[in-house]
Amino acid sequence: MTTNSHPEVADARAEVREALSEWPESRSRLIGLCRGDDLEHLNAVGYGLARCGRARREAADEFLDQYESDRRLAVRTAVFYARVHLAEDDPREFVRVMNRFAGLPGPKPWVAMMGEIYRMWRRTPRDMYRLMTPWLTHRDPWRRWSALHGLEVPARKNPRSALKVLRLFRGERHLRVRRLLGHVLGQNLYPYHPDEALEEMAQWLVDGAPVASSVVRQNERQVFTWFEAGFGSERQRRSLLRVARVYLDHEDPDVRGHARRLVRGLNSG
Repeated sequence: MTTNSHPEVADARAEVREALSEWPESRSRLIGLCRGDDLEHLNAVGYGLARCGRARREAADEFLDQYESDRRLAVRTAVFYARVHLAEDDPREFVRVMNRFAGLPGPKPWVAMMGEIYRMWRRTPRDMYRLMTPWLTHRDPWRRWSALHGLEVPARKNPRSALKVLRLFRGERHLRVRRLLGHVLGQNLYPYHPDEALEEMAQWLVDGAPVASSVVRQNERQVFTWFEAGFGSERQRRSLLRVARVYLDHEDPDVRGHARRLVRGLNSG
């Protein structure tokens, strides 16, 4: 859904439109444009295929239909971006596109999919909270990972809704997903909503949630990285420090340990 104004991106779009005007003789030329692993370039190619004008629409649709299942990841990614651009104003159709590409045999453009889910979740959080639930609970860890990343922005605005979703991951086994869970909490909830975030993590620790220990450690790393990189404000640091101190006397030793590490790290920074 994103676009870019760099000259090379505009050139890629123009080349796509020109090639579509010569379809089907330009088949190899279009395939040649779907090259490499530069997502910005592939997104530009997809945009050209989606926004090609009425005169080229039939040619573009034929190309998309024929190469959606292509085994070459770059080609499949460009087609994916085209499908997303065509569905950008319809969250339901957007999710149908995601389901289709996630279900294709062969390589899948997971990084591109994650980025587009992130952007759609930022645009229409209410729809995405409802439509992404099957992905957040799916047996495929790549789907869970892709969907979870999209919670970053809405978590900052609506922490209680985000935390309700994050509880689905209390038993998460996949390392990549657990690390992302810690990232979402540590850089999007702890600095912005420390009261709600620490209350939730304390409950996970008290309940003995399977991921609790590893996730709170990841939270700590993400929090310290956030402030060391200069992203967090002094007000956020003081607020998080205040809340962490409340848990220094908690009855649960794991909660107390988490609070101590936060206080020590925030004071040293």
